[in-house]
Amino acid sequence: MQRNLTKGPIMVNLLLFALPLMFGNLLQQLYNVADTWVVGRYLGANALAAVGSSYTLMTFLTSIKGLMKDYLWVIFLGILATFLYNYFANLLRAIGNSMVPLLFLAVSSILNIILDLLFVLKFHWGVQGAAGATVFSQYVSGIGICIYAYVKVKDIRITKEDMYWGKENLSLILNLSVMTSLQQSIMNFGILMVQGLVNSFGTVIMAAFAASVKIDSFAYMPVQDFGNAFSTYVAQNYGAKEEKRIKGNLDVSADRVVFGGHYWNFLLF
Repeated sequence: MQRNLTKGPIMVNLLLFALPLMFGNLLQQLYNVADTWVVGRYLGANALAAVGSSYTLMTFLTSIKGLMKDYLWVIFLGILATFLYNYFANLLRAIGNSMVPLLFLAVSSILNIILDLLFVLKFHWGVQGAAGATVFSQYVSGIGICIYAYVKVKDIRITKEDMYWGKENLSLILNLSVMTSLQQSIMNFGILMVQGLVNSFGTVIMAAFAASVKIDSFAYMPVQDFGNAFSTYVAQNYGAKEEKRIKGNLDVSADRVVFGGHYWNFLLF
């Protein structure tokens, strides 16, 4: 399932590598969509507003503060699972394997939907049940992909020889990640500001906004995932000293992706 992006047609390789990323992102959105649908359908607008606002950590409204707190205390237990999945999924994608992370995400997404219905409708656990279903499913995918990567992919096993303090590597990582982290922080800060404004209109508007944000995420998802595929493509070719493939043909491929992204948004909206 590993794909070598340093050889063969660029656009075909990028497309075949990016499609599992797109489907994986779609399944990842189903975590939130499943909670949103089950909570909104069976627990009402207040619970839906609490779940939607919890994703941006806005806990300012006293009318639903308790529900937000109930949801967040459980959902935060899944941070370790999220780290495990993202870490090993990105390791596998770095060596050209974007299919296995998709498969683990598909299993956990289906499991999340089933557990959402079970915990909310059968056991009547409310928003805590929806959060618990998400956390349990996240641990299934996180631990599962961790075991797979350790057993099947020997190249990414960590040994004692690999565990040393490399100042050059740390400097390189910081140099590449600081601006990206700053960009993401600014985007999230903007989301917090928008959410704060929406919260002032009451729980019904908050619930509607929470649902619309989930739908809006599908608009930018394809271009975002092609961007992630580009990152892996550039990394593999840079490491293989194939700089001609990066500089010579990437502009044409990028133009096609941008055009495809605009066309997708046109069809969606």
